Amino acid sequence: MRRILGPLTVAAVVAGGGVALAAHGTVTRQRAPAVAAAISLSYLPVPSSSTTDDLRHPITPDHIGAALGQCLGAGTNNRALAEVVSPTFIVFSPRYVMAASTVAIQPSQGQVANDLTAISSPKALGCLKRHASSAIRSSFTDPVCGGPTAALFSLTAVKIPSLVSGSDGTFAYRFRFVTGCKHGLTYLAYADYVGFAWGQAEVTLTVETNNQPPPGALERQLAALLFSHARRAIN
Repeated sequence: MRRILGPLTVAAVVAGGGVALAAHGTVTRQRAPAVAAAISLSYLPVPSSSTTDDLRHPITPDHIGAALGQCLGAGTNNRALAEVVSPTFIVFSPRYVMAASTVAIQPSQGQVANDLTAISSPKALGCLKRHASSAIRSSFTDPVCGGPTAALFSLTAVKIPSLVSGSDGTFAYRFRFVTGCKHGLTYLAYADYVGFAWGQAEVTLTVETNNQPPPGALERQLAALLFSHARRAIN
């Protein structure tokens, strides 16, 4: 299984309006890289897991943020103080799962509030689905099914319940897609894109599986781990 969506982030998405966030200590530009690294997923708290640097999609988080902002009809401003993308973690047993996180530290909580408004807006689901379709199709450059013979047969996107409580805001989406070869071989996969805000931090978790949706217990465990990191790093 090859990772399709790669790391996602809401960083660089700017929309009108916003949501009210709780007050937190300020993260300065000097501290931002260390804070982002402290929050990032650095290991999986499960057995039989490993990491790889070879499965990331070449679309970078900033490019995704800009594209999403454009889709939402909002301006974009790539001004995050720091951004850290974790390695891609793979769990082999009892199910094959891939997971990764992205942490962006924004200049202000107001910026984070605007980003949460954008990623939670009525347009967001359609915009994310269009990005996922583009990302999946671009993965066909791999020598699978002979490249040109590969196809995306179906793609659906839905909102799912949040994995984090007590944060400054959350979002959660699930993609279900069927790809394969035009001569008949098909492949069912799922990708959950979930995230939360804490102070100036925007934290996203992407989990991909095949055949069945990502295991809820593992996702909740990883989300709770990231949230505990964020609470320790930003008071």
